Amino acid sequence: MSQAQAESEPVTAVPLLALKGQYALLRSEIETVIQEVCDSQYFILGPRVEALEGKIAAYSNAAYGVGTSSGTDALLMALEIGAGDEVITTHFHSVVGGNFRLDALQAAILSVKLKYLDLWSAERQQNAKYYDERFAELGPMLKTPGVWDGCRHIYNQYTIRVPDRNGLKQYLTDKNIGCEIYYPVPLHRQECFEELGYWEGDLPESVAAANAVLSLPIYPELSTTQQDYVADAVCEFLNR
Repeated sequence: MSQAQAESEPVTAVPLLALKGQYALLRSEIETVIQEVCDSQYFILGPRVEALEGKIAAYSNAAYGVGTSSGTDALLMALEIGAGDEVITTHFHSVVGGNFRLDALQAAILSVKLKYLDLWSAERQQNAKYYDERFAELGPMLKTPGVWDGCRHIYNQYTIRVPDRNGLKQYLTDKNIGCEIYYPVPLHRQECFEELGYWEGDLPESVAAANAVLSLPIYPELSTTQQDYVADAVCEFLNR
């Protein structure tokens, strides 16, 4: 479906994230590199991973790049965590060492996607600007994401703050609009930090944020019609 067709189609649902559209645009490139990796039978580390690491280093203006199997694994390597050490995060309670290698298939696909990263970030920024403009009419009822001077926001999430967050979430869900809370429990109240002895009111700003934040669809392929469907629903709820 073309962008023009997408704009003209009536919208009745908007997912929080939709990767099929992105894949449709990159299908040929991705399937080509996957086939090349399969033909080479070189699946662990190797030239594909080395090539990606070089591209990541250049993109980041860094001397080196190291591919790992996940962001958590990258943190563990950076902290030089080993077997027997305990690591506490919001998702993992303990780690006893592991195999953090990035495989060649992932590296090949990421090398394709890296070429489009700046474009996708720019499209997310444009979508965020559109939301900002639509929500300006709401004044203090809704707080949009802020950007510090000298910083660039890529809007991996577009997270708003509203008084009745749970009510808005249900309202959007009823309209088939994807939305999510990142995150409903502040760090100091996570089960893994119980031994630190924090109480609910110890960090009031963290608690206030956890009770008010809601992330809306912001992926690059969103059409203006889809954004209007989301923004209209948010404004409808808050103006009731």
